[in-house]
Amino acid sequence: MKKIIKMLTYDSFFNIILRGNRSLIARFSAWLLWVTGSFDSNSQRPTAIGRGFRFIGVKNVCFKKKVSFGIMARIETYDKGMISFGYDTSFGDYFHAGSIRSIKIGNNVLGGSNILIIDHNHGSVGDMKLGEHPPRERSLISKGGIVIEDSVWLCDGVTILSNVRIGEGSIIGPGVVVRDNVKPRSLVLE
Repeated sequence: MKKIIKMLTYDSFFNIILRGNRSLIARFSAWLLWVTGSFDSNSQRPTAIGRGFRFIGVKNVCFKKKVSFGIMARIETYDKGMISFGYDTSFGDYFHAGSIRSIKIGNNVLGGSNILIIDHNHGSVGDMKLGEHPPRERSLISKGGIVIEDSVWLCDGVTILSNVRIGEGSIIGPGVVVRDNVKPRSLVLE
């Protein structure tokens, strides 16, 4: 019995050390990107960015204080696209945001893992014959920007598409694809 207790104590201590190490690396990565002036000039230093992150067009990305991401975050802006993150906002692993227009994320927003927020797509079927051009060669188009107001909770696997406003205090359930506006303090489960 003592042997099992000793093993559990060691395992817990080992996990504490691993989590602490990952946290320090994530905080250092965020600090390093901020110090080098990688983000919009009005940005404040993000708190933590997990390993494997990829940022494209970061001069058009603006952070407020206490913004953090899990591992493999991907944030992209193209053309005149802008992305802004409010105070005390956090997303889990495998977060992806892409903008050619505008994505505004409010204060105190909490997001789970595998979240996609994208204000554009690769052409529309109505503009061309299906299969005429590969998706990679089609022009990026947007129906409008995205606004996520304060105190919104986005569960795991949420996808938010262009021209959407999610009202303050709303909860978007796991795996939901948001195509339409969401009223403040709403619960969306499908």
